[in-house]
Amino acid sequence: LFKGPPEGPPERLGPVKENPGFEKFEEVSSDNESDGKNHKKNEKNYNLDDKAVNLGKDLHEILQFIHKLPTCPPTRDKKIFSRNELYRQAIINHLMNDSEFSFLKGFKQLIGDSLNDIILMDIPSSNHTRVPFIAKDENEIKNILHKLVGNIFNSVTGSTKSQVAKEILRRKDLRFHVEVWKSYVCLQAFCSANLKRNRGETTRSQAKKKIIEEYPNIDLGDLDLMLQISPRIYRLLQVSNGNWVLLDVFEEITPIFFKSKMKVGANFEIWLNLVRTGQMADYKKGPTMCGEGKKFMKEAKLDIVKAYFNGVDENLKDFIADDDEM
Repeated sequence: LFKGPPEGPPERLGPVKENPGFEKFEEVSSDNESDGKNHKKNEKNYNLDDKAVNLGKDLHEILQFIHKLPTCPPTRDKKIFSRNELYRQAIINHLMNDSEFSFLKGFKQLIGDSLNDIILMDIPSSNHTRVPFIAKDENEIKNILHKLVGNIFNSVTGSTKSQVAKEILRRKDLRFHVEVWKSYVCLQAFCSANLKRNRGETTRSQAKKKIIEEYPNIDLGDLDLMLQISPRIYRLLQVSNGNWVLLDVFEEITPIFFKSKMKVGANFEIWLNLVRTGQMADYKKGPTMCGEGKKFMKEAKLDIVKAYFNGVDENLKDFIADDDEM
């Protein structure tokens, strides 16, 4: 695992900025009257482009045959397939027409069955022996916070510094994003349940402050960007019931894809629905779908926190922050 900075007193903390240094996702209002105005105003600028739509359709096709793909899908041999679209169509045609998957010409096998182990190397998994949600004393609070912020620090630094082949890095990077988000969800919930907040302080800024206290050299820009993108990666992963093959199979699925191609949160929901159903929804339905997506994520966060901690009760929802940029 990546090591944190040397032990010692942290630097004096200034105000914690929520999202320094880059543009936030643009949100669509949930007000019905303003939805139509926003849609008409932004339609030309923010509708999904053809590449994103076509990729969504191809991912839907992959979903139908995902059981045929190996756990470590091949990557494109650029000498055979000069364009991503040609490779995607070849993979889909092969899955549709053949009973078993084979590494045909142009389907490049990366390393073999050990690839998943290489991808997971250095990724701090949030799957572990559960810890108490309500700590019994200050020492237990300190130990649990140390573990949670350590997971986040290792994921952020691992995402930006891993020295591996480009395709392996892409797949690892997606996993780093999901892990940092899951750990951050747990950290926010734990802080909310066990620590007092100053007036005007949010669970998001409090959690971030705890990370900085222990790892003052962490890049907040990287952390904030990962926290914007990672819920979308997690949502796509849930379409395949947690099967990473769906995200591994096409090289276009990178963390930045989820920001650059879908700046409006409602359009991400339309694209995700396209992957799930193979059908393009009316853009006017985007805000409603966005609201449904937020409800889904609320439940997903509950499940993540329950899986990490023991001793939670029915009041758990009170500790779940509903502040992801979708």
